[in-house]
Amino acid sequence: MSNKIKNNGITLIPFWKKILYSLISLLCLFIMMFVVFLSWRDFMSLVNLKEKVYFSWRVFFISFGFPISFHLLFSIMYACFSDSPRPYRGRVVNFLAWIFFVALLLSVPVSLYVDNKLKYSGYITCSKKSLIAPNEYVKNSKLCN
Repeated sequence: MSNKIKNNGITLIPFWKKILYSLISLLCLFIMMFVVFLSWRDFMSLVNLKEKVYFSWRVFFISFGFPISFHLLFSIMYACFSDSPRPYRGRVVNFLAWIFFVALLLSVPVSLYVDNKLKYSGYITCSKKSLIAPNEYVKNSKLCN
């Protein structure tokens, strides 16, 4: 027989695993918040039309894909401490899932539109430093590093 205690068909998680799962979730949350902060910083450079603008499809996708990821991490932590899984249904989850899929579908067309709009406004594209870096648009070619 397994050493796991079952309560109404639900396997109870030992306390040390709850703490471990919560710490891993918090670490993932902090990493996600850092990535979203960087994405929003790049997004705000586009909104303010600064001398240097950073934008790509990933900036748009990460910015609007964060809410569902945050909800999933919160649900994991909730399930650890309440010993009952949180249902993944309801208006909030449906709304967050729609935001995620709309962002997924719109990320590439919005990126292409922003690229054309910035080039039409007089911005030039700098060469990329890496494949995963967002596109860098500048008004003056001397600003390219």
